[in-house]
Amino acid sequence: MNNKSLIFICAVLVASLWGCKQTTKKEEGKQFALSAEIKGKENGWVYISSFPCVSDAAEYKSSTSMMDSVMIENGKFEYHCDLKIPSTVQIFLDKPKDKRKKNKVLHLFATNETIHLEVSMDNLENAKFEGDHYNKEYKAYKEGLKKCENVPGYKEHKEKYSKLSYEQIRSLPTDKYKKWKDDGAEFNRLVFKKQFQFKEDYLKENPKSLLSLVLVNELATNKSAEYFDKMLGHIDNETLGHHPIYLFYSRKIEKMRGTEVGFNELFKGIANVNYQVDKSFKGKKLKDIIYLGSFANNNTCAITKDAAVQIISPQAKILSSFETKIEGKPSSVAVDQDEKIYVLYSIFEVKEIKRRGKKFKVEKPKEARCRVFNTNGEKITDYKLEGLLTPTGAKVAGAKLLVSDSKQKAVGIFNSQSGEKLSAIEDLRSCCGIMDIDVKDNNQILVANLGAFRVSGYDLNGVKNLDFGQRGNVLNDFHGCCNPVSVAYLSNGAIVTVEKSPTRVKIYSRDGAKVISGIHELVQGCDHIPMTVDNNDNVYLASPDRGMIRCIKSI
Repeated sequence: MNNKSLIFICAVLVASLWGCKQTTKKEEGKQFALSAEIKGKENGWVYISSFPCVSDAAEYKSSTSMMDSVMIENGKFEYHCDLKIPSTVQIFLDKPKDKRKKNKVLHLFATNETIHLEVSMDNLENAKFEGDHYNKEYKAYKEGLKKCENVPGYKEHKEKYSKLSYEQIRSLPTDKYKKWKDDGAEFNRLVFKKQFQFKEDYLKENPKSLLSLVLVNELATNKSAEYFDKMLGHIDNETLGHHPIYLFYSRKIEKMRGTEVGFNELFKGIANVNYQVDKSFKGKKLKDIIYLGSFANNNTCAITKDAAVQIISPQAKILSSFETKIEGKPSSVAVDQDEKIYVLYSIFEVKEIKRRGKKFKVEKPKEARCRVFNTNGEKITDYKLEGLLTPTGAKVAGAKLLVSDSKQKAVGIFNSQSGEKLSAIEDLRSCCGIMDIDVKDNNQILVANLGAFRVSGYDLNGVKNLDFGQRGNVLNDFHGCCNPVSVAYLSNGAIVTVEKSPTRVKIYSRDGAKVISGIHELVQGCDHIPMTVDNNDNVYLASPDRGMIRCIKSI
């Protein structure tokens, strides 16, 4: 497993830190206190992961990781933190710029106790921790995880490429680069599978351990409520049943059960629809499209990366196009029943930020806007979308404009004529700058909740009424780092989902998921794949390099 994957897996273990800060003197009250002596690094910085939370189980929630920094002076540093709940902590002693070089990172299991660390930069594996007794257990746990890397060929694969820089890897001939990428992905899959099983076994064998309680969240992340409950059921209730983390997990499971819908119930009576790629559709020339919408007459509306609107016929002919002349960057487009075209875009600004003594200029979204046109390209109106920054998905439902925002992790519901904000759906889980939506019968919103590996449904008041999907390797599940990237309803109630890396388009019905075969890779890496469905249930997909393709019902 590569270093990036290892760091990610370890990071997911973290429950939370609260109110962490560097101090030179331990404050009153019991705290997590770390004093360290480092051989081989006299001065510089060390970076410590922190996950803010609150201590009350009723409010407790995990959050995005952040880095705290501590200065090393004369080979020593001290760090104090008011730790509300036990956590695994990452200590980055060195973060090289070369992506192929390893981060020098230590992991420890922290509680509000005093720990002394002695470590050499040349020998991290023999770091000495004195103090908190939990780290004896954590060390044994990590050794067990390490043994899971004993996959035939894995060590040789790592050694073969470890001396090459990231740039050298990228410069390999296409066939060799593909082999490196494919072999690495397969090794990671095998190691991850062994480690996942090891963690499940560890949890079952150590029901009274705080580490096991922390592991529940990692194992159950992006899984169903049933699996979450099963993992929590292994924890000894008498020992840890009143712990804030345990109580929070219990509340979370009950909340998930309220909207989680099984396939049999969700797709009851919805027959499967077989699809195939329409080879007669000559859409290869239709490139650089970033989002798609559909007109009532089955023409397709596209917005390109250069902010041009294209109206495309079912025969892949551009019937008309016009420049929007927006002042920002386009991200999505929608069409209403009167054939008005809504172009969604972001206004950016350059800001100067200061981080660890250095100044940087970065481009950040300042606001999201919507400009409305008729089919002749004449501007009707333009308004700001309150509370949004990156309008990555859009649909019109009656007199309401629905806009998803990947940065704000929300869907805003607006009056389509005035732009007045009516309500919002929040606490979604976007990823990779992607979040898309669809709408059915002007009353049901479907969200590609890719960071949670789920499809989530809401009414127009923002009340969640369905959830399905989880991360996994079977066909009904969603694969990769985050999926699905697009979602849409068919007229019979079946649901179409699109996954990236690799591209996979599935139709969900009472028979479960079925893949539309013959679709080649549409994007590389973490990128959105635009999709729209017309009134005849034809499915259109767009690729920046391969153009548009159409999928039609099989006879």
